[in-house]
Amino acid sequence: KSYNENNVALSFDEVANANQARIRELIQGKNIVYIYHNQVDARGDKPASENEVFNACAEAIEEIHKLVRKLTIYVSTPKFFITADHGFLYKRDRLQEFDKVTYPKDKCLYTNKRFLITEDAVNEQGIMARTMTYLNKLYVDTPVGADIFKVAGGGQNYVHGGTSLQEMIVPVIELTTNTRGVAYDYVDVVLTSVTRKVTNLITYFDFIQTEKVTDTMKARSIVAYFTTEDGEKISFDVPMIANSREDAPEKRTFHEKFTLKSREYKHGDKYYLVLADANDENNILQQYEFMIDIAFVDDFGF
Repeated sequence: KSYNENNVALSFDEVANANQARIRELIQGKNIVYIYHNQVDARGDKPASENEVFNACAEAIEEIHKLVRKLTIYVSTPKFFITADHGFLYKRDRLQEFDKVTYPKDKCLYTNKRFLITEDAVNEQGIMARTMTYLNKLYVDTPVGADIFKVAGGGQNYVHGGTSLQEMIVPVIELTTNTRGVAYDYVDVVLTSVTRKVTNLITYFDFIQTEKVTDTMKARSIVAYFTTEDGEKISFDVPMIANSREDAPEKRTFHEKFTLKSREYKHGDKYYLVLADANDENNILQQYEFMIDIAFVDDFGF
Protein backbone atom coordinates (compact mmCIF):
# COMPACT_ATOMS: atom_id res chain seq x y z
CA LYS A 1 0.00 0.00 0.00
CA SER A 2 2.94 2.33 0.62
CA TYR A 3 4.11 1.54 -2.92
CA ASN A 4 0.69 2.03 -4.50
CA GLU A 5 -2.22 3.57 -2.60
CA ASN A 6 -4.61 1.52 -4.75
CA ASN A 7 -3.32 -1.81 -3.37
CA VAL A 8 -5.14 -3.45 -0.46
CA ALA A 9 -4.57 -6.38 1.94
CA LEU A 10 -7.56 -8.30 3.34
CA SER A 11 -8.13 -11.35 5.51
CA PHE A 12 -9.68 -14.40 3.86
CA ASP A 13 -12.71 -14.48 6.19
CA GLU A 14 -13.42 -10.80 5.56
CA VAL A 15 -13.84 -11.52 1.84
CA ALA A 16 -15.28 -15.04 1.94
CA ASN A 17 -18.09 -14.07 4.34
CA ALA A 18 -19.02 -10.85 2.52
CA ASN A 19 -22.04 -10.41 0.27
CA GLN A 20 -21.76 -9.16 -3.30
CA ALA A 21 -22.17 -5.49 -2.43
CA ARG A 22 -19.50 -5.65 0.29
CA ILE A 23 -17.07 -7.53 -1.97
CA ARG A 24 -17.45 -4.88 -4.64
CA GLU A 25 -16.81 -2.19 -2.02
CA LEU A 26 -13.63 -3.96 -0.85
CA ILE A 27 -12.15 -5.00 -4.20
CA GLN A 28 -13.57 -3.28 -7.25
CA GLY A 29 -11.24 -0.74 -8.83
CA LYS A 30 -8.21 -1.85 -6.78
CA ASN A 31 -4.81 -2.47 -8.37
CA ILE A 32 -3.55 -5.49 -6.38
CA VAL A 33 -5.68 -7.26 -3.76
CA TYR A 34 -3.76 -9.47 -1.31
CA ILE A 35 -6.00 -12.00 0.49
CA TYR A 36 -4.37 -13.87 3.37
CA HIS A 37 -5.58 -17.38 4.27
CA ASN A 38 -4.21 -18.74 7.55
CA GLN A 39 -6.11 -22.02 7.98
CA VAL A 40 -3.06 -24.32 7.94
CA ASP A 41 -0.73 -22.39 10.26
CA ALA A 42 -3.55 -21.52 12.67
CA ARG A 43 -4.03 -25.22 13.47
CA GLY A 44 -0.58 -26.66 12.71
CA ASP A 45 1.37 -24.28 14.93
CA LYS A 46 -0.68 -25.11 18.04
CA PRO A 47 0.24 -28.29 19.96
CA ALA A 48 -3.42 -29.09 20.68
CA SER A 49 -4.44 -29.09 17.01
CA GLU A 50 -1.26 -29.84 15.02
CA ASN A 51 -2.55 -33.34 14.15
CA GLU A 52 -5.38 -31.64 12.18
CA VAL A 53 -2.99 -30.15 9.66
CA PHE A 54 -3.92 -32.54 6.82
CA ASN A 55 -7.60 -31.71 7.19
CA ALA A 56 -6.67 -28.03 7.31
CA CYS A 57 -4.81 -28.36 3.98
CA ALA A 58 -7.77 -30.03 2.25
CA GLU A 59 -10.15 -27.40 3.63
CA ALA A 60 -7.81 -24.57 2.57
CA ILE A 61 -7.70 -25.82 -1.04
CA GLU A 62 -11.50 -26.09 -1.16
CA GLU A 63 -12.03 -22.66 0.43
CA ILE A 64 -9.58 -20.93 -1.93
CA HIS A 65 -11.19 -22.63 -4.95
CA LYS A 66 -14.64 -21.40 -3.85
CA LEU A 67 -13.31 -17.87 -3.31
CA VAL A 68 -11.80 -17.74 -6.81
CA ARG A 69 -15.20 -18.71 -8.26
CA LYS A 70 -16.98 -16.16 -6.07
CA LEU A 71 -14.69 -13.30 -7.09
CA THR A 72 -14.93 -14.27 -10.75
CA ILE A 73 -18.73 -14.14 -10.52
CA TYR A 74 -19.16 -11.12 -8.24
CA VAL A 75 -16.54 -8.67 -9.52
CA SER A 76 -15.30 -10.29 -12.77
CA THR A 77 -11.78 -10.71 -11.39
CA PRO A 78 -9.68 -12.01 -14.31
CA LYS A 79 -6.26 -12.75 -12.75
CA PHE A 80 -5.20 -14.68 -9.63
CA PHE A 81 -1.84 -15.68 -8.16
CA ILE A 82 -2.17 -18.43 -5.53
CA THR A 83 0.92 -19.02 -3.43
CA ALA A 84 2.22 -19.84 0.05
CA ASP A 85 4.97 -18.44 2.24
CA HIS A 86 6.45 -21.95 2.55
CA GLY A 87 5.59 -25.61 2.81
CA PHE A 88 6.00 -27.83 5.84
CA LEU A 89 6.83 -31.33 7.00
CA TYR A 90 4.68 -33.26 9.46
CA LYS A 91 5.67 -36.37 11.36
CA ARG A 92 3.02 -38.60 12.93
CA ASP A 93 5.56 -40.01 15.38
CA ARG A 94 7.07 -37.85 18.09
CA LEU A 95 10.39 -36.28 17.13
CA GLN A 96 13.37 -38.14 18.57
CA GLU A 97 16.30 -36.46 20.27
CA PHE A 98 18.50 -37.06 17.21
CA ASP A 99 16.04 -34.89 15.19
CA LYS A 100 16.81 -31.94 17.48
CA VAL A 101 19.96 -29.88 16.96
CA THR A 102 21.75 -28.27 19.91
CA TYR A 103 23.17 -24.76 19.49
CA PRO A 104 25.27 -22.19 21.40
CA LYS A 105 22.62 -20.21 23.30
CA ASP A 106 25.07 -17.48 24.31
CA LYS A 107 25.51 -16.41 20.66
CA CYS A 108 21.80 -16.02 19.96
CA LEU A 109 19.92 -12.75 19.76
CA TYR A 110 16.74 -14.71 19.00
CA THR A 111 15.92 -18.42 19.19
CA ASN A 112 13.18 -20.48 17.54
CA LYS A 113 12.80 -24.18 16.78
CA ARG A 114 13.22 -23.37 13.07
CA PHE A 115 15.92 -20.66 13.09
CA LEU A 116 18.34 -18.55 15.14
CA ILE A 117 19.45 -14.95 14.68
CA THR A 118 23.11 -14.32 15.60
CA GLU A 119 25.75 -11.62 15.14
CA ASP A 120 28.31 -14.20 13.99
CA ALA A 121 27.81 -17.30 11.86
CA VAL A 122 27.27 -20.53 13.81
CA ASN A 123 29.73 -23.01 12.27
CA GLU A 124 28.65 -26.25 13.91
CA GLN A 125 27.61 -29.61 12.52
CA GLY A 126 23.96 -29.73 11.38
CA ILE A 127 23.61 -25.94 11.16
CA MET A 128 23.76 -23.69 8.07
CA ALA A 129 24.36 -19.94 8.43
CA ARG A 130 23.59 -17.16 5.93
CA THR A 131 23.53 -13.38 6.02
CA MET A 132 20.41 -11.33 5.37
CA THR A 133 21.16 -7.81 4.15
CA TYR A 134 17.80 -6.47 5.38
CA LEU A 135 18.76 -7.62 8.91
CA ASN A 136 21.81 -5.30 8.98
CA LYS A 137 24.39 -8.07 8.43
CA LEU A 138 23.01 -10.36 11.10
CA TYR A 139 23.09 -14.10 10.46
CA VAL A 140 20.13 -16.46 10.18
CA ASP A 141 21.11 -19.99 11.21
CA THR A 142 18.88 -22.96 10.33
CA PRO A 143 19.02 -26.73 10.90
CA VAL A 144 20.06 -28.74 7.85
CA GLY A 145 17.27 -30.85 6.32
CA ALA A 146 14.15 -31.57 8.35
CA ASP A 147 15.64 -31.19 11.83
CA ILE A 148 14.65 -28.55 14.36
CA PHE A 149 16.52 -26.78 17.14
CA LYS A 150 16.18 -28.22 20.62
CA VAL A 151 13.82 -25.80 22.37
CA ALA A 152 11.29 -26.20 25.18
CA GLY A 153 7.58 -26.53 24.50
CA GLY A 154 5.16 -28.61 22.44
CA GLY A 155 4.01 -28.36 18.83
CA GLN A 156 7.07 -30.09 17.42
CA ASN A 157 5.47 -32.51 14.96
CA TYR A 158 4.38 -29.78 12.53
CA VAL A 159 7.77 -28.46 11.44
CA HIS A 160 8.95 -26.19 8.65
CA GLY A 161 11.99 -28.27 7.94
CA GLY A 162 14.96 -25.92 8.35
CA THR A 163 16.79 -25.78 5.02
CA SER A 164 14.59 -28.41 3.38
CA LEU A 165 13.03 -28.11 -0.07
CA GLN A 166 9.63 -27.52 1.55
CA GLU A 167 10.95 -24.44 3.35
CA MET A 168 13.09 -22.93 0.61
CA ILE A 169 10.95 -23.40 -2.54
CA VAL A 170 7.65 -21.52 -2.85
CA PRO A 171 4.79 -22.75 -5.10
CA VAL A 172 3.02 -20.27 -7.39
CA ILE A 173 -0.19 -20.92 -9.36
CA GLU A 174 -1.02 -18.29 -11.96
CA LEU A 175 -4.70 -18.40 -12.93
CA THR A 176 -6.61 -16.46 -15.58
CA THR A 177 -10.39 -16.89 -15.42
CA ASN A 178 -12.95 -16.53 -18.19
CA THR A 179 -15.19 -13.87 -16.67
CA ARG A 180 -17.57 -13.93 -19.62
CA GLY A 181 -18.08 -17.68 -19.29
CA VAL A 182 -19.17 -17.59 -15.63
CA ALA A 183 -22.26 -15.42 -15.45
CA TYR A 184 -23.91 -17.29 -12.58
CA ASP A 185 -23.92 -20.41 -10.45
CA TYR A 186 -26.65 -22.53 -8.85
CA VAL A 187 -27.56 -22.77 -5.16
CA ASP A 188 -26.86 -26.05 -3.36
CA VAL A 189 -29.08 -28.21 -1.17
CA VAL A 190 -27.52 -30.50 1.46
CA LEU A 191 -28.80 -33.01 4.00
CA THR A 192 -28.77 -31.72 7.59
CA SER A 193 -30.27 -34.74 9.39
CA VAL A 194 -27.56 -36.51 11.38
CA THR A 195 -28.86 -40.07 11.18
CA ARG A 196 -27.62 -42.35 8.41
CA LYS A 197 -29.90 -45.27 9.25
CA VAL A 198 -33.44 -46.07 7.99
CA THR A 199 -35.65 -48.37 10.09
CA ASN A 200 -39.05 -47.87 8.44
CA LEU A 201 -40.43 -47.72 4.92
CA ILE A 202 -41.66 -44.18 5.63
CA THR A 203 -39.07 -41.77 7.00
CA TYR A 204 -38.39 -38.03 7.11
CA PHE A 205 -35.22 -36.01 6.54
CA ASP A 206 -34.22 -32.34 6.79
CA PHE A 207 -32.33 -30.37 4.15
CA ILE A 208 -31.09 -26.80 3.76
CA GLN A 209 -30.56 -24.53 0.77
CA THR A 210 -27.00 -23.41 1.55
CA GLU A 211 -27.23 -19.94 0.04
CA LYS A 212 -30.04 -17.63 -0.99
CA VAL A 213 -31.03 -16.99 -4.61
CA THR A 214 -29.44 -13.79 -5.97
CA ASP A 215 -28.65 -12.26 -9.32
CA THR A 216 -25.61 -14.54 -9.58
CA MET A 217 -26.94 -17.59 -7.70
CA LYS A 218 -29.83 -19.21 -9.57
CA ALA A 219 -32.62 -21.39 -8.19
CA ARG A 220 -32.38 -25.13 -8.72
CA SER A 221 -34.91 -27.97 -9.09
CA ILE A 222 -33.81 -31.15 -7.36
CA VAL A 223 -35.12 -34.69 -7.12
CA ALA A 224 -34.14 -36.89 -4.16
CA TYR A 225 -34.42 -40.68 -3.87
CA PHE A 226 -32.78 -43.78 -2.40
CA THR A 227 -30.78 -46.28 -4.50
CA THR A 228 -28.90 -49.52 -4.04
CA GLU A 229 -25.13 -49.67 -4.52
CA ASP A 230 -25.83 -50.65 -8.17
CA GLY A 231 -27.92 -47.53 -8.74
CA GLU A 232 -31.38 -49.18 -8.66
CA LYS A 233 -34.03 -46.80 -7.30
CA ILE A 234 -35.68 -48.15 -4.15
CA SER A 235 -37.85 -45.16 -3.19
CA PHE A 236 -40.32 -42.82 -4.81
CA ASP A 237 -38.95 -39.49 -6.10
CA VAL A 238 -39.11 -36.48 -3.78
CA PRO A 239 -38.99 -33.13 -5.67
CA MET A 240 -37.48 -30.03 -4.05
CA ILE A 241 -37.45 -26.48 -5.43
CA ALA A 242 -34.52 -24.48 -4.05
CA ASN A 243 -35.62 -20.93 -4.83
CA SER A 244 -35.58 -19.15 -1.46
CA ARG A 245 -34.28 -15.58 -1.29
CA GLU A 246 -34.35 -15.49 2.51
CA ASP A 247 -31.22 -14.30 4.35
CA ALA A 248 -31.88 -16.42 7.45
CA PRO A 249 -30.69 -20.05 6.96
CA GLU A 250 -33.57 -21.42 9.07
CA LYS A 251 -36.00 -20.08 6.47
CA ARG A 252 -34.30 -22.06 3.69
CA THR A 253 -34.97 -25.54 5.12
CA PHE A 254 -36.94 -28.54 3.81
CA HIS A 255 -38.61 -31.34 5.80
CA GLU A 256 -39.28 -34.14 3.32
CA LYS A 257 -41.07 -37.48 3.49
CA PHE A 258 -39.44 -40.51 1.82
CA THR A 259 -41.30 -43.75 1.05
CA LEU A 260 -39.17 -46.82 0.36
CA LYS A 261 -40.42 -49.57 -1.91
CA SER A 262 -41.56 -52.82 -0.36
CA ARG A 263 -38.69 -55.26 -0.93
CA GLU A 264 -35.92 -57.12 0.89
CA TYR A 265 -33.23 -54.95 2.49
CA LYS A 266 -30.09 -56.80 3.50
CA HIS A 267 -28.23 -55.81 6.63
CA GLY A 268 -24.69 -54.74 5.69
CA ASP A 269 -25.56 -53.69 2.13
CA LYS A 270 -24.83 -50.10 1.13
CA TYR A 271 -27.69 -47.80 0.14
CA TYR A 272 -27.53 -44.17 -0.93
CA LEU A 273 -29.68 -41.08 -0.61
CA VAL A 274 -29.14 -39.22 -3.89
CA LEU A 275 -29.83 -35.57 -4.73
CA ALA A 276 -29.86 -35.06 -8.49
CA ASP A 277 -30.62 -32.20 -10.87
CA ALA A 278 -34.31 -32.58 -11.76
CA ASN A 279 -33.56 -31.49 -15.34
CA ASP A 280 -30.71 -33.99 -15.72
CA GLU A 281 -30.74 -36.91 -13.29
CA ASN A 282 -27.30 -38.00 -14.50
CA ASN A 283 -26.01 -34.87 -12.75
CA ILE A 284 -25.65 -36.15 -9.17
CA LEU A 285 -25.33 -33.15 -6.83
CA GLN A 286 -25.03 -34.93 -3.48
CA GLN A 287 -24.86 -38.57 -2.37
CA TYR A 288 -25.02 -39.90 1.20
CA GLU A 289 -24.34 -43.48 2.27
CA PHE A 290 -27.06 -45.10 4.42
CA MET A 291 -27.81 -48.35 6.19
CA ILE A 292 -31.35 -49.72 5.89
CA ASP A 293 -32.38 -51.94 8.80
CA ILE A 294 -36.00 -53.07 8.35
CA ALA A 295 -36.66 -56.39 10.04
CA PHE A 296 -39.52 -57.65 7.85
CA VAL A 297 -41.29 -56.02 4.90
CA ASP A 298 -44.52 -57.11 3.22
CA ASP A 299 -46.98 -55.30 0.97
CA PHE A 300 -48.30 -53.28 3.91
CA GLY A 301 -44.89 -52.23 5.26
CA PHE A 302 -45.16 -54.33 8.46
